[in-house]
Amino acid sequence: MNILKILFPLTIYMFYRLELFNYIYYQFISRSCLNDVMTSSIQIEPQTSVLISGGGLSGLALALALKSSGIEDVLVVERAKALRSKSQGAVRLTGKGLESLGTIYPSLPNTLLSIGAHRNTAFIRKEALSNGTVTFDYMDDPHNGAGVAIAWADIQNSLANAIREVSNDESWLRCGSGIKSYKEKADMVEVKLDDGSIITTSLLVGGDGTFSTVRRQIKNPWFDKPRHYSQTNWNSIISRNSLPEEYRVPEKTLIGIKYILSGAYSTFFNSDIGKNRTFWQLRITDEKIAKAVDSTGRGGPGLAGVKQRILDIIEQASEDTPAANFGELHALVMATDNNIIFERRILDRKPLKRWSSPRRRVVLMGDAAHAMHPAPGQGANTAFADVVSLAKFLKEGNIKNPANCIKKYEEERIIIANKVQGRSRIWGINQVAGKMPPIYQKYRN
Repeated sequence: MNILKILFPLTIYMFYRLELFNYIYYQFISRSCLNDVMTSSIQIEPQTSVLISGGGLSGLALALALKSSGIEDVLVVERAKALRSKSQGAVRLTGKGLESLGTIYPSLPNTLLSIGAHRNTAFIRKEALSNGTVTFDYMDDPHNGAGVAIAWADIQNSLANAIREVSNDESWLRCGSGIKSYKEKADMVEVKLDDGSIITTSLLVGGDGTFSTVRRQIKNPWFDKPRHYSQTNWNSIISRNSLPEEYRVPEKTLIGIKYILSGAYSTFFNSDIGKNRTFWQLRITDEKIAKAVDSTGRGGPGLAGVKQRILDIIEQASEDTPAANFGELHALVMATDNNIIFERRILDRKPLKRWSSPRRRVVLMGDAAHAMHPAPGQGANTAFADVVSLAKFLKEGNIKNPANCIKKYEEERIIIANKVQGRSRIWGINQVAGKMPPIYQKYRN
């Protein structure tokens, strides 16, 4: 009798456990499998072959490379309300960068050379010493004659115009809602946008920059955070005519100045970028300043009081070292409106051994894959090389089942990009320490 009292409740308990298991299996596992079977048997076609997240340089370059080769079924998704046509940034395209752009679209190199500054004169390096003197080095830049210094927006607009030359309408572009998440399936990727809508695609390409939403789903964000350098960067583009004549950079020339601002290592660039425009950039290594600016590193243009912040730093440095000469730096900042100064922290991302999702229907490129320290100026050039490689394998392979294409792309690009990323980090660490970049040390010696 005592045994029955024990066994009876135990039997009821096991029965309900079994029923609960059957319910869970039916509701979640069985239905999921059934849906996969039904999907594969019905073979629903994705809405687009290639969906590109991000309408920046790499995103537009890939769209152009694919569409100009006959792959029309391409969609670029951009979070902003419209493609960015203005920017305060500049890019140094190397000879290899121009070569990549020529592979993407043959007329691009000549277009960009006609707009930017094809630098073929000396790189003027200065060092403003605390005793008031300024030392000069006139160096033959190893990159002279092989590239172009140009506004970021000029490249962006040239890429957008080229896409419009090969496309009948604007159906390739969707602005106003970025990618929120994706769900990778055997035969497609379901992409959910910020507005709640869903787009299906054979391949999702994350070209959405350093803070990539796509990368956050491929890699666990807790273990894949941006790396900071305790550096703050300010830059802008202004008319050369707005400057006193003594501070107007000669055409096709870059002036680089090394400062010590109240004990902080700093670099300043005054560069011709074509069309009578000057690009200036100030970068300061000071953790306290960097944290005060923006904890995320994103920054932005025209932030409140940004111009006065820079002037306050210059004023404090002038008080700390009264004999020092900060004239050129002060003149360029004074000639610039607050609303066109871009402020941000300097950071990069950790190198990855793989850029794709488990089924290789989602893949990264450009800064989303390998954001690097900007000191050697290789970010855009490396991104365009990514585009050339990815477009090549997609054109040669099966775009509906792109896993093999993506594997070949990763095999060709990851090792190379990681090396460039590693060298850029060394440049960045040297810059933080106030040392001359290794390439110029070697070249000078």
